[in-house]
Amino acid sequence: MTVKPRRYHITTFGCQMNKADSERMAGILENMG
Repeated sequence: MTVKPRRYHITTFGCQMNKADSERMAGILENMG
């Protein structure tokens, strides 16, 4: 059985703190696989 890689899409609106939060969340998702 072939397992498809998981994908995600993050859209960021607003200030630079939102961008930092988005990057942090992307790192968490990457670590989860």
